[in-house]
Amino acid sequence: MVKLSPGLWTLVLGTFVACGNPSVDGGDDTSADAPATDSGGDGDGGDGGDGGDGGTEAWPVSINEFMASNNSTIADEHGDYTDWLEIHNGGDTTLDLGGWTITDDLDEPGMHTLPSGLGIPAGDFLVLWASGDVLLGDKHLPFRLSKDEDEIGLYDANGTAVDKIRYTAMVTDYSAARYPDGAEDWTISDAPTPGEANDPGSSADGA
Repeated sequence: MVKLSPGLWTLVLGTFVACGNPSVDGGDDTSADAPATDSGGDGDGGDGGDGGDGGTEAWPVSINEFMASNNSTIADEHGDYTDWLEIHNGGDTTLDLGGWTITDDLDEPGMHTLPSGLGIPAGDFLVLWASGDVLLGDKHLPFRLSKDEDEIGLYDANGTAVDKIRYTAMVTDYSAARYPDGAEDWTISDAPTPGEANDPGSSADGA
């Protein structure tokens, strides 16, 4: 995984990740070369409340990696190179995501309900395809991820937010990934690992 220098950097606030080269909170400093974290409200690991804007339910589950522009990294079961995201079950029992919802619009948390039987064994990973066509299979989502800017939200069967992400300016065939798996910190990876544990690989600090 590579920590990218100015022109392509990552900033994480709680469970919200912004990737790219934008101004942040009205500022214009783009010299950051590594993710920064802030628990933000109750946040992950709190006592289960919504936790405000960045708050999430304390499930051992996270959006662990995603790619918003997949040109040659991995093909789906139909041979198509489409956007994807990976969910990690950091718990010690198999998790059935049936009834959970996922969205690319945080104002519409119930956009897509995941089917029953879509499970993740303990410690394992599930890749979902943001192909925009659910008729392609149970692991396909009704939306695509924008390379420029988008959101991803994962909610449990009660409608409580489990993980929420905002990002900007992704690069083709690079992923945004938590390292280690399930951690708060994000990095940009030039060696994505969909369906597998994230590997730090070689890293280069930016200027």
